[in-house]
Amino acid sequence: MWKKYKILGIILFLLLILMFSGCSNDNPTGGSVVDIKKEPEIKDCPFDCCISGEYKIKDCGKYYECLNNKCETVDSDNDGLSDVEEIKLGTNPKLHDSDGDTLSDYQEYKIMKTDPLDRNTDKDRYNDNEDPNPLNVNSAKIEIDVIKNEGHWDETLKNEILPILGCLAIYGGEVSVGDISGIVAALCAKVMGVNSITDLATKNVYFRNIEIQTKNVGNDYSSYIRYRIKVYTKHKNKPKELFRNMDINIGSLKSGEYDINKLSFPSKIGEYAVGILKDMLEGKTGEKEYILEVESLEYEKF
Repeated sequence: MWKKYKILGIILFLLLILMFSGCSNDNPTGGSVVDIKKEPEIKDCPFDCCISGEYKIKDCGKYYECLNNKCETVDSDNDGLSDVEEIKLGTNPKLHDSDGDTLSDYQEYKIMKTDPLDRNTDKDRYNDNEDPNPLNVNSAKIEIDVIKNEGHWDETLKNEILPILGCLAIYGGEVSVGDISGIVAALCAKVMGVNSITDLATKNVYFRNIEIQTKNVGNDYSSYIRYRIKVYTKHKNKPKELFRNMDINIGSLKSGEYDINKLSFPSKIGEYAVGILKDMLEGKTGEKEYILEVESLEYEKF
């Protein structure tokens, strides 16, 4: 009898287990469900790069950075040129001005087209940052112009030329004979109110005034300028004759600067009187023409 009840108890226990397992089963098939939390699936990155989130990490590589899932080049020195560009150029990606001329590598390479590795791209006197023409060699160019060439008289002495001409013809010319020339000269001096005819003859009566402009029309300065001028006189239908010559030195002239040199060539009464006499004897008539020529010009060229 006891064994009978024991078997019934085991059967009831099994039935209770089946009932409770059936109530908690959401599976329509009636099978049991185990609740397991699964890790989300990580997909391949569809963009240039991914640094976090639901996609696998995808790196851009050296000299690039990932911004908004795009690989952007790095500009370490913030000069406008990427590190990749600077490495190709040979410039320093950590210095905005690789050659130290105060111009950024970007400004030189992209804008000015100069060499960001050379302070003086065209190899002239000026570095790129101070050169108005950094791609062309700068050089001085000197031009010389005569802006004035005129003569004027000392009017108070002009009228003494003819009288002294006559006296000099006797006193200082080849026709003087012994002491007679001295007597005539003394008389001439007395008439003209001077101590001696020599004193009067040495006074300046005519002045040739010349102004020469020297200008630097180049784009570089010249530290020195030297030139030689010659002044000639010329009568009509006669060859020119040298009147005066002079070497002129000028200091530094910057681009666009100019220098005006004022020259005055005086003629003494005696020189002028003898000149008139000589011209008359040689058949030279009319006004003299004064011609100025620049014989040589030297200046510093780069």
